[in-house]
This record gives sequence, structure tokens and C-alpha cells, in this order.
Amino acid sequence: MEAEGEVMVNNQPVIAFLGGHAKRVGDFAENVDPLCDLVSETAEQFERAQATDKVDSCRKILAELIMMEAQIKAQAEAFKRVSQGYEAGLDTSTDFLARLEQSSAEIPVNCNPEEEERFMEMQRKLWKVNHPNEAMPDEAATAADEDEDVIVADSGTELARNVKCPITAVEVLNLNEPVVDEVGFVYERKAIEQYLSRYGNRPANAPIAGTTHKITKAGLKKATRVIREQRRRQKRPQAQAEAEDEAVLDV
Repeated sequence: MEAEGEVMVNNQPVIAFLGGHAKRVGDFAENVDPLCDLVSETAEQFERAQATDKVDSCRKILAELIMMEAQIKAQAEAFKRVSQGYEAGLDTSTDFLARLEQSSAEIPVNCNPEEEERFMEMQRKLWKVNHPNEAMPDEAATAADEDEDVIVADSGTELARNVKCPITAVEVLNLNEPVVDEVGFVYERKAIEQYLSRYGNRPANAPIAGTTHKITKAGLKKATRVIREQRRRQKRPQAQAEAEDEAVLDV
């Protein structure tokens, strides 16, 4: 019950607006992925035409798109934190721009586009144009040094650097909402976000034995290649799917 002379301030409209804007900004980031696919496909066509300068331009554009996506995701997270931390009051500052700038400064954008999975995938595609039966030199060296399970599509394209989510132990192709980190490891979204929540705003060590890279929530994205493979397999006859599954997992 409101005390006499007390003024009640409703903060829900402001929280709803900020939360809604955070979602809209996050949704915008999802639109970057199809653009990345288009740039990668275009680069492959230029490589076949031996248009080296245009291939280099595609590399630059893809790197810029990947960085932009990471920045957009960080901005969405900043809006979300401002909305969660806002409490209306007569003495509460309504300088939301200052709040947003402060929140943004607390969220690092840890993104090296050339080490990101989509950029490396394009590099593999470009290599295969002129070396269809050869592994890229860096990948060949990595394969010799590491003893990791890898899951691949029927075409031979690598889908993930891990066969199972390291947290839930569910196979990558059976995940409900697969997301991938910057170096190609795939997780169940809810599980990895819960893991990252323990570290607050700080980058966390990837929960995978034998790796040293760090991950952040802003650095995660939809595992589009895994999702595409999931959809493709849903359309196949069951007997064919079981036969192919046995050949796909390198365990």
C-alpha cells in the first residue's frame, strides 16, 4: 500500500523498451550470417575465375562483417544489462546514453575475424578450388599434432571440431540449439551460457580438455553448418540416415 505523500515510480515501461531494443539489436546480428555465406560463395566463384584481387576484396569484406556482427552482439548485451540494472526513482539518472556507454565499456569484443570459423571455412573452400584432394597445409599440420574427434558432413566439409557438446555430452547433430565459438567448437546454447554466467563479464576458458582459447557469450553464434546438416538429415529416409551416420562420425 502506498504511504501518504509517497510517489511511486513505475519502471516497467523503461525496462520493457530497453529490453525490446536489446532484442531488436540482437536480431539484426542474426542477419549478418547470410551475408557472410553470400560473400564466401562469391569469393569461391572469383577463385575459379582466377580473379585474385576480387578474392582478396571478399576476404576483407567477410572480416569486416564478422567484426561488425561481434560488435552488434556486444551492443545488444549492453542494452540488456542497462535494462536489467535500471530501477526507476525520483533521484535515478535518466542519462541512458551514459549508462549504455558504461555498460558497453565493460563488454570486451574479443573477435579476431581471421580465426573465426566462417572465415576459416571460406579459406578451406578457396583452397579446394585448386587443390581438391589436398588438405590445407595448416590443417594437415594440426591434424598430425592433435588427437581430436571431428564431425564432418557427407561432402567432407567439417561441421565442428567436437563430436559432442563438452557440457551435455549430447552429439552435435542432436543438439536443440547448437552454437559455435570463434575456433569451431559447438555447444548447446543453454548449457554454454549457463557455464559462462559463472564468469560474469570476463572471458572464460573453453570447457574442453586440451584447448587454451577463451570464449564469451558475445563471441558465440548459431552453428549454421550444423543446423543445415540437421535439416538435411531430417528430410532423408531413416535407413539412409542410419547408414550415413555410421560413416560420418570419426570417433
